[in-house]
Amino acid sequence: MQKRYFVRYIAPMLALAAFVAYLAVDYYIQPITNVPAVATNDAAPEVPDEFVSQVSDANKTAAIEPESNVEIVYGMSVRKDRNCTIEQHYIARDDGTVSEAYSCRPNNPPPPGPFDTLGDQTLMVMAYSDPAAAEELGMRWAEDYPEEARAMMLRSVALQPNNTLPLRWLVTQNYSQTEENGKPAITAMKENYLLERVAEELGTPGVATNIQIRLTSAGLQEEDFLALETSVKADLMVIRSIQLEITGHSDLAEMPL
Repeated sequence: MQKRYFVRYIAPMLALAAFVAYLAVDYYIQPITNVPAVATNDAAPEVPDEFVSQVSDANKTAAIEPESNVEIVYGMSVRKDRNCTIEQHYIARDDGTVSEAYSCRPNNPPPPGPFDTLGDQTLMVMAYSDPAAAEELGMRWAEDYPEEARAMMLRSVALQPNNTLPLRWLVTQNYSQTEENGKPAITAMKENYLLERVAEELGTPGVATNIQIRLTSAGLQEEDFLALETSVKADLMVIRSIQLEITGHSDLAEMPL
């Protein structure tokens, strides 16, 4: 009795329900199309801000260039028509880590400067009274002969006292360290302080106070700064002597050491 009841009434109802469910699925569930592509990790990263300006500028320009004028170099999007070669560098830091940096070396050499064809001996003769020649010698000698380079930068400033850029260039090139092997770079910071103080005495605002704070934190006492000020006076007297020799005049007053 129950079996016949199931076959006659229940089974047809289940079949009808299954058919309705099939129609619903076929009608409402359609193939999914036009879905935006999901970005993957294969996309080239943007150029970090710390990269040199040439590479950064090339990458920013590439962002608005047609894809046909862009290529990937070291994972960065850069213009194909750039006139430089991108180079990768590894920089060892004091904490033992290594960071990456990039530069864009010009493919064409820069135009020759006014002193490029002149040897050091010729420049030494010119530097007697030419501040630009003295500055050029200072830049040439900065790495191998730092003391001689310092003397030339002082001479350049003496011959053109309203331009203290040679001193600032030498600070950046040779004496910008604040730490060495995890310890304060006392010698470099002292020289930085001296040249900044000389520039200040010549009328150019400087950052000697900031260097003084670092030196104080590194342990220098008042007598140490008095000795540094004596060295500042000595440099100023060198400048005054050069000015008197060349022009017969100097705005610097004589200072007893």
